[in-house]
Amino acid sequence: QDLAEWWAEHLNFEILGGPDKNLVEMLESCPLKMVAFSNGPRKYVLKALREMGLSKVFPDEQVFAVNDVLPACKPEREAFQKVF
Repeated sequence: QDLAEWWAEHLNFEILGGPDKNLVEMLESCPLKMVAFSNGPRKYVLKALREMGLSKVFPDEQVFAVNDVLPACKPEREAFQKVF
């Protein structure tokens, strides 16, 4: 088991407060294509988005994690160039 799996399976995601209906509705109504970009590992980021009710807003192909941009990471320009 790697660290990303451990984080995704053992961290207390309740501290995120669960889904925020207003936030979800606001983001779903946005006409722009949005991405989620995190310096966290992909498995952790996907679980955090699920726990916050944001999986539909940010489907897997619109989620970018540190795994996707290495060896760069935010705030380095190269990381953003890989995402955008």
